Amino acid sequence: MPHRVEDKNDHILVSLWGDATKWDVIEAVGKIRIINPRKARPDIWIVSEEVVIPMSEYVQIVEESLKEFPEDFDGARSAIVVANEFQMEMVKLYKKELSSVPYEVALFRDIQEAVAWASGK
Repeated sequence: MPHRVEDKNDHILVSLWGDATKWDVIEAVGKIRIINPRKARPDIWIVSEEVVIPMSEYVQIVEESLKEFPEDFDGARSAIVVANEFQMEMVKLYKKELSSVPYEVALFRDIQEAVAWASGK
């Protein structure tokens, strides 16, 4: 299982590493839903350098992930922290698929910046 979901005081921290797949992302979203059912707190996703999820899988990740949240959820922000420029460009494409979600998503290279943004600071 190349992912971990941790319940922090003011956010949910998700780490992806190794050979993480779309199913790991979808499973992590399900765990977030259990910890934070209305998405009242932001989630921060840390993607390690070796993680590469094919663009062709982005639509399914978004569709499956949205099934996990109730229609009346609060919609706290999501931040994605990537390790390199290649991932940044790939996640920019993923973010286009996320344009249909009713909450803000942003990309970062620095965890502290991501946490500050996601927390609204």
